[in-house]
Amino acid sequence: EAGTRSRGWLNEEETGSRSKGPKEGSREWCALKRSPTQMTAGQGTRACFGTSSTSAGTGFLLEGEGIVVTANHVVAGAHTIMVRFPDHDWVQASIASQSPRNDLATLRVEPPTDTRGLHLGSSSVVHTGAAVYTVGYPVVSVLGDEPKYTDGVISSMTGLQGDHALFQITVPIQPGNSGGPLISADGTVIGVIVSSAAVASFYSLTESLPQNVNWAVKSDYVTPLLGESAVSGSEQRSIVEVVSAVCQIRATKG
Repeated sequence: EAGTRSRGWLNEEETGSRSKGPKEGSREWCALKRSPTQMTAGQGTRACFGTSSTSAGTGFLLEGEGIVVTANHVVAGAHTIMVRFPDHDWVQASIASQSPRNDLATLRVEPPTDTRGLHLGSSSVVHTGAAVYTVGYPVVSVLGDEPKYTDGVISSMTGLQGDHALFQITVPIQPGNSGGPLISADGTVIGVIVSSAAVASFYSLTESLPQNVNWAVKSDYVTPLLGESAVSGSEQRSIVEVVSAVCQIRATKG
């Protein structure tokens, strides 16, 4: 079991910004108050002391009976969760299980009948340098609500401070990518996108900007959340099939 980790790190400023630090009271400032070095890859509209918020992220359908996996920080505390698969309408989802410790959650949803779920592989067979990619819904208010593909490699088998539950990856991610699948070359899910280095904090600690420093929770930490919903399989998935199984998530909180 991984040790207690902070999931406060997704940078919501533009990558490459040389700002001396986020403005007090901003979302970035709130996140840095919680954790000085890492920010989650979710997208929200909440002020520090706001009474309501909307969190946006990504999820993906697994093989089996209507289980979507996402990052816990996207849906934690939500009273309404809506998901939408490509070319389909928004439908309501409910939380099936959560692991705040590993920033993971599963949702129950009625998936489209024409959508095949993804196969959850074992992260134990992955190696440094392996090619990987993700599909997600980053910054939909700016980039639009079509799913976006980005790729890279596994740059380390551990995360921040040697955290064995995480992969460090070079796959570019933005606010809204949280909860998206980390996919191996054969179309198998080997992780869940959760966080990225916060530019302002990283710079204040190292006097350098982070380069391709992002993290995903390993798929082996998802399996315990599935229980009887776990389905074994080895069929490969094409990129087209992966895209169709990845959904946009909106969670209303407060």
